[in-house]
Order: sequence, then structure tokens, then C-alpha cells
Amino acid sequence: MSGHKGYKSEQVIGLDCLRFFAAMLVLMFHMSFWGWYAPDSTTAIAMAGAGYFPKLGSWFNCGWVGVQIFFVISGFVISYTANTKSPYEFLRSRTARLYPDAWICATITLCFAMLAGVFPDTGTALARYARSMILFPSGRWIDDVYWSLRVEISFYALVCALLLLNAFQRIELVISVIGCVSAVFCVAITITPGNDHLIGSWIGELLLLSYGCCFALGATFWLSMRTGINIRRAALCCIYVIGTITPTWLRFGGHAAAFLFLGSLGWIGLSVRYNDAAIRAIGNKGVRYVRMIGLATYPIYLLHDVVGAVLVRWLVALGLPNETALGITIAVIVAAGIVVALAAKPLRYIIGRAMDTVLRWLAPGMRARLQQPTFSAVP
Repeated sequence: MSGHKGYKSEQVIGLDCLRFFAAMLVLMFHMSFWGWYAPDSTTAIAMAGAGYFPKLGSWFNCGWVGVQIFFVISGFVISYTANTKSPYEFLRSRTARLYPDAWICATITLCFAMLAGVFPDTGTALARYARSMILFPSGRWIDDVYWSLRVEISFYALVCALLLLNAFQRIELVISVIGCVSAVFCVAITITPGNDHLIGSWIGELLLLSYGCCFALGATFWLSMRTGINIRRAALCCIYVIGTITPTWLRFGGHAAAFLFLGSLGWIGLSVRYNDAAIRAIGNKGVRYVRMIGLATYPIYLLHDVVGAVLVRWLVALGLPNETALGITIAVIVAAGIVVALAAKPLRYIIGRAMDTVLRWLAPGMRARLQQPTFSAVP
């Protein structure tokens, strides 16, 4: 992959498009289905029965699979992000990426939740807000969608540990073990009646048992892109796919979710294969727009649930039809995601500088360890 002016060669623009598609799947799942299917959910409480979309819900009850697609993309992106990086460079980049958007979105969500009376009292709202601001691994948070961030952070911690041990060149071995163990866990849980709740348990998620096969798929795609596919990698990918798809039969829209997940894998392959051609086709300006949409998917994901449900509720109360209210809400959430992504840039700079200052305060030995060059997984 030859790359493009102002764009890193491994930043596959098709992945930015896939991120946005996955975010829209999750948004439509919560807005059109979860808000009435799960009356005790934060989505339903925030919507207060205002939005009811039975026809849309029958189409998007599989939209939850967007989160699994996010995890595959993350496995791909984090692998190339960490390659050749020092532990500190990786930690700095991930911290500056995760926290600013989360702080802004959690604050916006708190304001909407308080105005709409989503939580029973102020203390509950503030406690959830505090956990969301520090991305605490166990909930509950200001919005239940924050659960996926603990899974992401667990994968980041694994990668950071490999960098600290100067063992990132062993990422393929490590991720193969994690992916296979995760696949066995998911299949075993699926075929054992009464244990399906373990898939969503916080221990299963933190240990990457529930979704390790998704990250393994993404990392293996990246390795294959760099050094080629072979029989062993193809066989491992089949195991990871089986581990990911098997539990989908337990959930609503399982067949459609499996189809969407497999389709997303095909899209990743095509995006990698034709990335240079796509970049040439859309040019520098197009690349910047696509990249912005990709960056905006994170705040879109964090804002869409509670804030989106409250917006639908308010718009319906103004007399708008349900579908019109939903359409306006989607447009507002997408626009807000772009604004948050832009507004978070100064915060990312401040966090980076603050971490640089802390680094200088550390003992020389610890500082040297964090800044040590690491062996790359691939040249």
C-alpha cells in the first residue's frame, strides 16, 4: 500500500466508512427496537414511550452487531498503531483518543438526562457520570453504551503490556491464543443451556473471553495485509468467525446479524485490497472528509442512546410524527458527533502535554522503560 499525501498508508479509508455504518446500526437498534423491547433500559426510560417503530425495529433488531464490528476494526487499527511504538507513545495516543470525547459526551448526556428526568435522583446521575468520566470498568454509567469501552481498554492493556515487555513481535502468537480461547468459551457457553448470561458478564468482557475472537480477527487481518495470508492464518480466522457468530443465534436478529458481520469482514478485505485506488478516486479533500466521519463515530456512539432517545421524546411531544422525529434526531446526533470530534482536538493536545510533564517527573529508570524502542511485529 503506497499511501497518500497527508494520510498514513495503513489508515484504510474503507474502515472509516465501516465505522460509520456500524455506528448507524447500533443507533438504529437502540432507537427503533431497544427503546420499546426493553422497558427497563435507559433508552426506554429516556424515550418514555414516545417513539415506537415496529416496522423499523423488525429490520434493525440485529443492529447490536455493530459493536462486534467495532471490535474487529479496533483489532486491526490498534495493531498497526502499536507496531514500532514505545509503550509511552502507545499509552499517550490511546489516552488522548479515548478520554476527551468521553468527557464531552458524558457531560452532554448528563445535561440531557437531568433535564428529562432519566435517573431517579441527582446522586445516581452524578455517580454514573463520575464512573463515565474516568471510564471505570464496572457500571453503571451515564449511558449503558459505555460498557464496550471496558472491552476496548482491556485490549489496549494487553497491547501495552506486550510493548512494556518488548514482546510485541509475539502479538500473533498471543492474539491466536486469546482468539482461540475466546472462540471455545463462546461456543461452549452457547451450547450449554442457562449460561448465555456469561457472554455479557464483566469478567468475561475484561478477560477478553467474550469478544477476544473479534480483536483476533482484526489483528490477523492486519498481519495478513502486511506479510500475506497463509493456511494457518486462514484456519485461525475461521475459528474466530465461528466463535463470534455462534452466540448470535441466542439473540434477536441472529441470522441477519451473522450476515452483517460476515459482510463487514468482506468489506474490510476489499477496503485493504483497493485502498490506494479509493484514495486516488476521492482525492485529498475526500480523504479528509472520510477521516472526519471516521473520527466522529466514537462520539456518535456515545451520544446516540440517551441523548438520542430524549431528542425523539421531545420532538414527538412537539407534535412531530415518530419517523420525522427519528430522522431529525439522527441528523442532529451525526452533526453533534462531528462537532465533538473537532472540539476534542484541543483537549487531546492538553492531555498529551500533561502526560509529557508527568513523564519527566518519573524516575529515570521508569522513564527509560516507558520510552524504550520496541521490536515491531512486522517490518
